[in-house]
Amino acid sequence: MITIDSNGAVSFSGGSERRVMSGQAGKWRIGAAGSGVIVLESDALGGRKNALRMAGALSDGFAASLLDTVASWRLSGALVTTAESVRRELFFDRGVLRMATSTAHGDLLGEFLVNEGAVTRAQLQQALEGQASGKKLGEVLIEQGVLSAPDVFRLLMRKIEKIFIDVVELEEGVYYFLDGVDLSKLPAALYFDTQGLLVRAAAFSDQQQYCRRTFPRLTALARSDLKALHECDDSQKRFLELVDGRRNLSAIGQALGLRLEQAIKAMNALGDMGLVEAAREAEAEPEAALGQAIESFNAALAAIYAAVGNMRDTVRAGQDYLRRGSHDNRFLREVVLQPNGMLEQENIRSIMASASESDKLKLAVVVLTQFVSFMLFSVGGTMDREQEQKLSARVNQALSGLFSASL
Repeated sequence: MITIDSNGAVSFSGGSERRVMSGQAGKWRIGAAGSGVIVLESDALGGRKNALRMAGALSDGFAASLLDTVASWRLSGALVTTAESVRRELFFDRGVLRMATSTAHGDLLGEFLVNEGAVTRAQLQQALEGQASGKKLGEVLIEQGVLSAPDVFRLLMRKIEKIFIDVVELEEGVYYFLDGVDLSKLPAALYFDTQGLLVRAAAFSDQQQYCRRTFPRLTALARSDLKALHECDDSQKRFLELVDGRRNLSAIGQALGLRLEQAIKAMNALGDMGLVEAAREAEAEPEAALGQAIESFNAALAAIYAAVGNMRDTVRAGQDYLRRGSHDNRFLREVVLQPNGMLEQENIRSIMASASESDKLKLAVVVLTQFVSFMLFSVGGTMDREQEQKLSARVNQALSGLFSASL
């Protein structure tokens, strides 16, 4: 502990702090001082390279304003944040994001590729062993035929965007911005529209909030299967260590540095191995769960309508499918699609109440999944492959975790 008295005198309560500071011997000046934060800048820098421009404490929503300032003022340099022992660096060239790095375990390129499903753990290990020549991991994966150059580029862009969004979502921590950083030494020539990233980060934050509202009580229970346990990789074992029936998926994801949808994906993979099963906390009421499921399907439909040019025709096609489609499902025929294309909660609840099946939520998910699948298929034929894949991803995002929670 370091103590500063009212006269500004500094004292140390123990030898460990003194030893740390002795390694930084020299002249320092106060670069920034705010509530709970003091940043010292070495006088040896002399304002020549890596000069400190600004620094302070992060609070909820402040990072987005800070990044907007960097973009608007067309600043060049590195924005460094530290929160929960994770250091993230965003590199800017006249307000344009050029690169992002992070010390979070899940942000290491190899771990990121595994989490994205782009490579297997075995392929990653083989590529790491092939790095003895000093080549970059992406180059080795391309040479080994695991990924193509466009794949590596796309995944690297996605990784950088993820780190940027993680910075935007920081609710606490400290930051500082350094001028004079040599951007020529960045490992890749990438350019991102910072303002556009901020817009996407805001949209992603809204999706996260929706996901948290929709599945606040989704959790996981462990099963005993020693054979399957031996097949787990390190990340899966870390996940299992946190599965205790009390932590929900949001808490498990935060502990592992995963977003909620990534935690759901990890839980589903372990479920396929027979090691966990999805469950809802005992307090969750079936009625509330059904309402949340309907909200999820409406979110999926909203994504479909947003992607088509003529929403009216798309809604009409959906209504025709429900009434006269060749689905032979009596529950589907009772579903009413409102003029705005949304499902009506009372209509779905009434249908489920009349069903003899004991698991109403499971029945609703099965029935409504068939309808959303038809809608996605019908509009997908009017799009090119890339547009169809993007729409499918948005629909999957809206329904993320729904199946593991109800089936």
